[in-house]
Amino acid sequence: MKSRRKHRSFTAELLGWIVLLVVLPVGLFLAYFYVSSTDNTKRMEEEKARLTNRSAQKSIESLGDSILGVTVTNGYWEQSRQALLNDDKEWLQINIGDMPSIVPNIDFAAAADLNGDVLVQSGDIAELKVHIGFPFLLDKLRSSPTFTGVLDTSRGLALIAASIVTDETGKEPTAGYLVTGRLLEDADLRKVQDTLQADVSVLLNSGQFLTSDSSSERSGMQAMPEKASIPKTTFQLQRIEGSYQSLMTEPFLDMAGHVIGAIRTQSVSVSSAQAADNVRTLSLYAIGILMLLIVLVVYLLRRRIVLPLRHFTASLEEVAAGRKLEKMPKQVLQADAEIVEAIQQIADWNQLLERTVRNRTADIRTLLDHTRHGILSVGPELKVKEEYSVECVRLFEGEPGGLPIAELLYPHDEQEASLMQAILSDYFAERDEFKRDMIFSLLPDEMRINGRTVKAEYIPLSEEESADGSGESVMLLLTDLTETRDLESKMQQERRVLEMVVQSVTHPEDYANIVRDFESFRHTEIRELMASDAESPQEKAMRIYRMVHTFKGSFGFLRFVHIIPRLHELETDLLRLMDNDSLSLIELTNFLRGQRLEDWLQDDMEVLRSVLGPAYEQLLLEHGVKLDKEQWSEIESMLDQTLQQQDDRIWLEKFRTWRYKKAETLFRPYSSYLQEMAERNGILLHPVELKGGEIPVDPEHLYGFARSFVHVVRNAVVHGIEPPDERAAQGKDEYGTVSFSVERVDGNLLITFEDDGRGIDADALIRKARQQGLETEELTEEEALGLIFEEKLSTSQQVTEWSGRGVGLSVVKEEVEQLGGTIEIRTKIGAGTSFVFTLPEGSWGGDDRIGA
Repeated sequence: MKSRRKHRSFTAELLGWIVLLVVLPVGLFLAYFYVSSTDNTKRMEEEKARLTNRSAQKSIESLGDSILGVTVTNGYWEQSRQALLNDDKEWLQINIGDMPSIVPNIDFAAAADLNGDVLVQSGDIAELKVHIGFPFLLDKLRSSPTFTGVLDTSRGLALIAASIVTDETGKEPTAGYLVTGRLLEDADLRKVQDTLQADVSVLLNSGQFLTSDSSSERSGMQAMPEKASIPKTTFQLQRIEGSYQSLMTEPFLDMAGHVIGAIRTQSVSVSSAQAADNVRTLSLYAIGILMLLIVLVVYLLRRRIVLPLRHFTASLEEVAAGRKLEKMPKQVLQADAEIVEAIQQIADWNQLLERTVRNRTADIRTLLDHTRHGILSVGPELKVKEEYSVECVRLFEGEPGGLPIAELLYPHDEQEASLMQAILSDYFAERDEFKRDMIFSLLPDEMRINGRTVKAEYIPLSEEESADGSGESVMLLLTDLTETRDLESKMQQERRVLEMVVQSVTHPEDYANIVRDFESFRHTEIRELMASDAESPQEKAMRIYRMVHTFKGSFGFLRFVHIIPRLHELETDLLRLMDNDSLSLIELTNFLRGQRLEDWLQDDMEVLRSVLGPAYEQLLLEHGVKLDKEQWSEIESMLDQTLQQQDDRIWLEKFRTWRYKKAETLFRPYSSYLQEMAERNGILLHPVELKGGEIPVDPEHLYGFARSFVHVVRNAVVHGIEPPDERAAQGKDEYGTVSFSVERVDGNLLITFEDDGRGIDADALIRKARQQGLETEELTEEEALGLIFEEKLSTSQQVTEWSGRGVGLSVVKEEVEQLGGTIEIRTKIGAGTSFVFTLPEGSWGGDDRIGA
């Protein structure tokens, strides 16, 4: 009886310890696991709903890409630019105003000048009728040439596409802005729904409600005031018929970042509900299995340990009592042999396993430490595993083992780190292979880590492929591309320098002329202009602006690297000064002094010197003439005073012609320029004809005029020659005709430029002049045509890269007057226009030329 009581006491105690040490902890763990899993599921669904909501907002914004192409096409269109420059509202109404009735997905459009004043609009948007009513649109257009976004307009929520108006290359100054839009409807949200597999609803502060689900109601949504300090975000997770339904409501922002309403996404997750059910089922199974295990353990302990120990104790008691033990009880011998054998076998296996692990670890470590890649792996817990290459230590500047991968890759960017963590979490949680591949493709392939540019490659590893066998993981191969990127940057810089060197060497005369002219401009011409009392400060700034604009084009032709950005910035500053009605001469002078123009050429010229060496000095020799202009003039003056005989005078005239060039050298380049302009504007031209190109002319005498002649050539294409369809409708040849002629008549040089285009409308010039406050009463036709040379007077409706500022022909007139010449205009509506320039070939003050 005593033995039986002891046996029962041991069993009861054993059961008590099992309950205390096994059942209770496991039960608590299962309860914690269930609660934690449920909570994690809710957090995961909330994060997914938040990402879906943000994706919905971005998807709505991306719908604007469907109209961006049309907007950019019309914005980067020379004719659009010309129309804005010339204030051609008729053209704008036909080509821009009619866009909603012609172009699919366009509900409204507006064209505005650089001040945001709307010239033409359609679509009845109140904010685009007179002036662009969204200030941030103008600000953004000044920094970004094209963009799209979402705005709340007077007609409701709309997608906006905006573009600057320039030429097809985008190199000419902006003439204005083009804004097109598309009003959002429920059908648009249904497209977003199809992409995200989630219902989308939008409620604006104005009261407009859009939804992708016709059965959806606006109940539960609340418009959010624009100036709310803390925008309200709500999330709801409901269990409905075996699935989770998540509702996420967040502020809806327009393209300026203002809160204009609320956006709600509603998605259904069957997998999360199934996962929660599986967790609950697994918990129940685990409890049942645990109870079975307890019964089995008690049974085995009793059979293999308790009973053998009892018999062994009884045997020892027999021996201690002096009784002979015939044999060891079977239960004792069996238990002893199994335990001893098992212990020995386990020890042998343990030693073998440890030796194998050490060898494999050493081999892998050696391989990883000698590679130039940072190699590491990440499991579902999103932390770096303990095996990684030495390169990782260098890249992360420390041991990465056990640290969150998102924080390692983006230590200073919480948003990117959060996105990285969300992508990896979704990848490990997703079971569908197709969706896993889609999620995997979202991982970033390049990032900045501790000042280094690092390329990242990702390799998914299954549980069997994982080195530690702890489950599936993702291996990252990190490659330091910092040196490669630096080398690419240096190569790009060297390529630009090489282009500058080649262009300068292959065009030495242009190089010498342009450098000489810039030195004269900054050293002499600016000072003379500032000392003159004939013009106001604004007019002086305007003249300097025109010169700077010419130099920017000239140095651009030579591919100069450093001076062009400076000239562009100077243009912008001069435009700002010209708009200042209170600009004083002292303010303008101090501004120009502060520019230190004498240093602007040094960087580019230093590059040329370093590349060309002694050969650089040859670039400054103009046309192979060793004498500078002053020396030549001095010699010519001395000869003129000394040689008085008739034969000597004939020789002196021949001597003066030694520096002459054929007229075609000054005007032939405009032939290719005309063809290029025609192609850009959709104009067809016959090959340009140049008559009298063999006539020798004084290049110094005509230098400024030849430079300004580009404005006459440009006008022929922009204003003169009609498009092919218009010419065909008038019974003309689809190909227009443009010709030059140079001839000498009575000691004068006659340069004629004519086209067979639409001619000049004198009445249109008079109307434009009246708009600008010019006196136009009792003007003859010849005087009316002369208005075309008035500064800032242009028939273009818009400012484009090629026309619209009303500056070009006024420059030509100044050059002709500098030469003491005259201009005659012969024009006939529908037949064409001829410009006849009569230039005397006598003495000329070349030092005072404009545009040189």
